[in-house]
Amino acid sequence: MPDLISIAEAAKLLGVGVEQARRYVRNGDLPAARFGNSLAVSRASVLGLRHGRPSRGRPLSSRRCWEKIANGDVDIDNPSWYRNRGALSRWNVNPADLEEAERDPDVIVSGVAAGHHYGALLPPLPDAGALYVRKSRFADPELNPGGMLGAAQGGDPFAKVAVRAIADQDWGIALQACEHSDGVRFAPPAAAALDLAVSPEPREQDVAVWLIQDLSAA
Repeated sequence: MPDLISIAEAAKLLGVGVEQARRYVRNGDLPAARFGNSLAVSRASVLGLRHGRPSRGRPLSSRRCWEKIANGDVDIDNPSWYRNRGALSRWNVNPADLEEAERDPDVIVSGVAAGHHYGALLPPLPDAGALYVRKSRFADPELNPGGMLGAAQGGDPFAKVAVRAIADQDWGIALQACEHSDGVRFAPPAAAALDLAVSPEPREQDVAVWLIQDLSAA
């Protein structure tokens, strides 16, 4: 169980009002769980959000997000602009099923694993990760907990595997920007950077910056 805090405590850590903190929850920037009439969030998620505070302005469309990601043109200080790159849900997946899912042709591996692929010294964890999936192949965690993630359990906002479902019409753009290695499709550096930028782990935040700097130098 993660270290849970109230919305009021989260607002204080973020330096915003309670209503703004609730708005982060509604927008999907801050995962929350409901206990009776109250909401709770993980302290780690709040710290990650504090690093990459959502900015004012309308998020980009899914197509525009992936065009910018493919071109390496993203602002990791404003990750909420790119939230429409895929509908986010979180899953608990056992290591064997996760490894198999990562080799599925309709899965793109991001986050720590992608950073490691591009040269960062961050060994992936066997039961955690960030994935992009083709929306038409993705099982709704409330309706069908099977599919490409095997015997996964969905609907837990604090689960270790973050999955973003990409609209089918934008899947081709995302796929063309990937790198392939040993049967695994790794997310383009800009997508991995966006996923790592909101991590509560400083080392992962550093890798996000490094990935963007490496893109700029290329």
